[in-house]
Amino acid sequence: MLSNHGLSHDSWKRFSDKLVEGYDTIEAGFNYRMSDVQAAVGIHHLRRYEKENLRKREDIAKKYDKAFANLPLEIPKMSTGNSRSSRYLYILRLDLKQLNLDRSKFRQEMYSRNIGTGIHYTALHLHTLYKEKYDYKKGDFPVAEDIANRTVSIPLSSSLTEDDVNDVINAVIDVCNKFRK
Repeated sequence: MLSNHGLSHDSWKRFSDKLVEGYDTIEAGFNYRMSDVQAAVGIHHLRRYEKENLRKREDIAKKYDKAFANLPLEIPKMSTGNSRSSRYLYILRLDLKQLNLDRSKFRQEMYSRNIGTGIHYTALHLHTLYKEKYDYKKGDFPVAEDIANRTVSIPLSSSLTEDDVNDVINAVIDVCNKFRK
């Protein structure tokens, strides 16, 4: 646990085929997960990343952007000014004023359609470590809590097929339309 930022679940458990509801920071941890050998191998993959992975992720993200444009969702801008996104995640923020479901129900509905989702991110002050060390409680940072409680990530990977992307798009559209106010 300490080698994985002190988190209660590693990323494989958070993105497994089981519906894991969030994670918690239990201890002040570290990020000691990559060895020198892994880094040496990884540096060679960076040369191919732009050509093979990033381009495909950007194409998928553009399809998602277009498909979700008229849904009760907020799509955060991933690139501003001179910066651009690595497209590590594709994030949706549910517009709860226009939907009759919360994030947990959205995730359950997606799961029932065989689409995995992730929680990114839990409001930091609600993690055990910070609650205990600094006596933070729910309500101390309402904007962070609101954003965290409405944010969910959907599949974005260069290994997704066209059918996979269409399945994700159709599931998001179906859930949003089914629960639209």
